[in-house]
Amino acid sequence: MVQCVLSKGFGLDAASLKEVKMGVENGLKQSDIYYSAPGKTERDIRNSIHSAILIADSLNEVERIDQIAGELGLTVSIGVRINPNFTFDDSRGTPSKFGIDEKQALDAISVWQAYPNTKITGIHVHLRSQELNKETLARYYHKVFLLAETFQRALGHPLEFLNMGSGIGIGYSRQDVPLDTVWLGEKGAKNAAGVSYKISAHKGVD
Repeated sequence: MVQCVLSKGFGLDAASLKEVKMGVENGLKQSDIYYSAPGKTERDIRNSIHSAILIADSLNEVERIDQIAGELGLTVSIGVRINPNFTFDDSRGTPSKFGIDEKQALDAISVWQAYPNTKITGIHVHLRSQELNKETLARYYHKVFLLAETFQRALGHPLEFLNMGSGIGIGYSRQDVPLDTVWLGEKGAKNAAGVSYKISAHKGVD
């Protein structure tokens, strides 16, 4: 099953060290595996730092990755998971146990830029799974694009990736209307073209 999915050109959004290793065993390059699990241990980081793009879930994790990279003689590009100041349904965002609150992350950029062994090159946002409303997803994507623009401006260099998490739903019942992914892709491309940042293309599955 894994080989079938990855043969279509997808990368991997890993939630465990075992999933990272699964991606490596199936021939994925480091740039095609994002390791975004919260609460990574030192062992998790050490055993994935050569195989995946690490996405830090907290301020402490960014610091821990930098320390470990230094011990290993590495300079690594990483992402950070942001808990944004918005939600799927257009209401104001609230603090979450997952990710770094948007304001905290923006305030921390000057500290991150002083770290010698890490460079922030991407952001990750994940707010909901199993969404079937294409309009809701399109609005969410647009807000994430604007968030990426804000972070790129604050960082002072281009983002290399933007991980928008899951969200795309699957119709499990006869009452569910299948999501129009073609429309969503076209709408997303138009929204992305309306903001002034540049990211590399990546297709991931989680």
